[in-house]
Amino acid sequence: MKTNWKGFWRFVGFLSIIICSIFGFAASIDFYLIYLTNNPIDPLPETTAILLERSFIIGLLFIICAIVGL
Repeated sequence: MKTNWKGFWRFVGFLSIIICSIFGFAASIDFYLIYLTNNPIDPLPETTAILLERSFIIGLLFIICAIVGL
């Protein structure tokens, strides 16, 4: 029996995009809550750095998943 690798990787990419979208939505809510609780004019540098790091990782994962999904 021959394995359909193209279909398998397409499924993995589709599943990864869904998972990354869920994480991106959670990070957006997290950013919104932290933005509301802190002073928007002078946010904490640590909080901003953590949020930028999360956004970068999620964006990188999304790009990788989109490439794999093609």
